[in-house]
Amino acid sequence: MWPTLSDCKAQCNIDDDNSFDDGVLVTYLFAAKNHIAVTLNRKIVDKTSDIINENDLALDTGAGDSLRLALLLIVGHWYLNRESTSTLTVKEVPMSFNALLQPYRVY
Repeated sequence: MWPTLSDCKAQCNIDDDNSFDDGVLVTYLFAAKNHIAVTLNRKIVDKTSDIINENDLALDTGAGDSLRLALLLIVGHWYLNRESTSTLTVKEVPMSFNALLQPYRVY
């Protein structure tokens, strides 16, 4: 199963009782799911029994933990960096989003 809103709030260090940013977090959650599917060039399904073709990837397989962590990382990144530019120098953290997804990408 994909991370929940509560999981995303924990990733962003937001108290579960605080609902102020729930709307934006839900938007990030759905956008991150889509971003992962597009990055992998695969349909992501919840269970192995939902697989329709050989390129589908199920969350209940070994890939699930990597996909869930990648989603939380990207939601956290978008939450902290809400604009497309920054005055700071930003660099990718090694072994993060792309490293988690690379083994499951279909070319």
